[in-house]
Amino acid sequence: MGMMGSAWATLLARGLMAAFMAVYVLRARRLRAEREAVVSLVPEGATLRRVADLGAPIGVQMALEVGAFGLSLLMAGWLGVTTEAAHKVAIDVASMTYMAASGIAAAATIRVGNLRGAGDLRAARQAGFAAYWLTFGFMGTMALLLILTRNVVPYVYITDPQVVAQAGTLLLVAALFQVSDGLQVVGLGALRGLEDVKVPSVVALLAYWAVALPLGYFLGFKLHMGAPGVWTGLLVGLTIVAVVLLLRFRRETEPEFASRPAAAEEPATV
Repeated sequence: MGMMGSAWATLLARGLMAAFMAVYVLRARRLRAEREAVVSLVPEGATLRRVADLGAPIGVQMALEVGAFGLSLLMAGWLGVTTEAAHKVAIDVASMTYMAASGIAAAATIRVGNLRGAGDLRAARQAGFAAYWLTFGFMGTMALLLILTRNVVPYVYITDPQVVAQAGTLLLVAALFQVSDGLQVVGLGALRGLEDVKVPSVVALLAYWAVALPLGYFLGFKLHMGAPGVWTGLLVGLTIVAVVLLLRFRRETEPEFASRPAAAEEPATV
């Protein structure tokens, strides 16, 4: 079935994931209290607006980030089939290590959100920075591992020597790339726990579309650096996002914020 077979397999997998999750929510014993607390399956207008206010900026931020990476793949394709294949190998390796950071980010959202909702902003700050340190330690270790195995890992995907050589070069950039990538996703998770979702979407717009992609195009095509130039642009964009979000989380959880009475804080829905 070719590419259509891959598409159908993806659709089937996503459908099963949704079905299994629904069964768990409806049947799990640990969620019994939450199910019994539901009065109506039709939410109120205020609830819908609240969810939309939080969800829409998150969706925009994710679309901007995914779109930037998609365009980087397109630019790699302009450099030829071999370069596109090397790009795909390297980005797939980086994406696997990114999943660990993404998991830590989800935990940060839950912990920071729960603690902020309880009025303990100091503990929320500690939870956020714990997530940052965990991610930095893991991604830093993976970066070192990638540097040492950059000429071996591509053989898991392909044996073409030209693709392997280019992928090995890209994995050197990926070693730095993934540290920034991990820190920026944890920053997003921690800020979501604070219900701070609009500023990160603006940061993503500027960092990816005003800096990373133009810089990657300039380095890759105008300065003839090729795919490493495109990846350097992404590295710069991700680093900007990571630094800005870290500074924002630090500011939003400063001691002077924590010293305010809990009643002064906006109630959080967790």
